[in-house]
Amino acid sequence: MGKIRSLIIYSPLIKKSRRILTLSDLHMGFNNKSNVSHIKDYECLKPDNFDFILMPGDIVHSGAALKNPRKQSAILNNLQSITGKTPTYMSIGNHEQYDRKGFEQWAPFDSEYVKEVFETIPNIHIIENNEVVNLNDIEISAFNQDVSFYLDSHENYRSFLTEYYSTIEPDLLHPNCFSLFLIHDPKSIYSISKATGSSVVTNANLVVSGHMHNALMPNNLQKYFNGKGIIAPNFTLFPETAYGVRQVSDTIFLVNGAVSTFIEIPFINELYGLNCTIINLEPSEGPKLTYKYR
Repeated sequence: MGKIRSLIIYSPLIKKSRRILTLSDLHMGFNNKSNVSHIKDYECLKPDNFDFILMPGDIVHSGAALKNPRKQSAILNNLQSITGKTPTYMSIGNHEQYDRKGFEQWAPFDSEYVKEVFETIPNIHIIENNEVVNLNDIEISAFNQDVSFYLDSHENYRSFLTEYYSTIEPDLLHPNCFSLFLIHDPKSIYSISKATGSSVVTNANLVVSGHMHNALMPNNLQKYFNGKGIIAPNFTLFPETAYGVRQVSDTIFLVNGAVSTFIEIPFINELYGLNCTIINLEPSEGPKLTYKYR
């Protein structure tokens, strides 16, 4: 059975209420073993209910799958059905940069092709590094990590810092806007922010990620383990940041659950069901950012 979570954020930087749907790790295009078809079963997930939709990566199970005309057509039809005409902002995950060679065997794939295909849908926009989408009092940016971070350095913290600081401009986000930042893998960005006591991303108010698939922690046990999981996608055991919400200073970190929670094992996908988060942004007269999560 799946889990739809709610995150309500109150901030004096928010001038008008917004309702946002966050979907990550759809993993479309892998032998039809995806929970994407179940999204339409939930009235609360209809795209017209939202001001915009966020997708922090792994929309497809393999970027190279889009080279197959039949799979490409099915994936685009699914994307259109779950996003409707609602503005949808994406970052790139590891699987958009993969060519699947076999069971847990991956080779690099050109994500530029994936971007071109996705953006044939008019309401979909993939945010490039150092790009800022301005929505009046709200802005959205992203960090699209290179495939080498996943295949070569195996999601190493130092590799993350080297790539981040050589890629992202330090004053990218503005302090007078409520700023959302998309990144696929949450482990490095949260752990380093926690260790230093301030967000790696200057002026980010909400960092939205996916990737972790709840680290295979069953939905009914998550409340007892405070965001910890069993095994991460890079096979790290008992990761600290597997799901849920954390706060460091004035930045909230959301690790979104996967729509399709499987690691090449389809019955796991069916066991967990889809996970996603509905975010409400609300104006606040108080001086500080606060949130409620359930």
